Amino acid sequence: MEKNEVMLVAVVGRDHEGSIRFDATEKFCPVSTLLAKAMAALFAIKEANLMNYSCFIIEGDNQTVIYNLNECHFYTHNLAKWTLYCNFEGELNVCDVPLVVFCNL
Repeated sequence: MEKNEVMLVAVVGRDHEGSIRFDATEKFCPVSTLLAKAMAALFAIKEANLMNYSCFIIEGDNQTVIYNLNECHFYTHNLAKWTLYCNFEGELNVCDVPLVVFCNL
């Protein structure tokens, strides 16, 4: 990719005291600002997972991206309730999960 055809995403991971624990960058093809912010959030999540952080907070300057990440939290709760009701644990195929689990009721 040429310089004028590249978008760079940078993420910084900090611990509870504010100390930097990791930082990373990745090149992407240019996209809209909103999509770039969403890609940065996803990249941060992937990097935190690679570093084996099981608990982390995503922060960003785009309220649309952060708000939607927070709103998706209902799915985790619904999935936990549904698997408890079904007495199931382990990996799931998303096609096997009933649509009602994806609804924020």
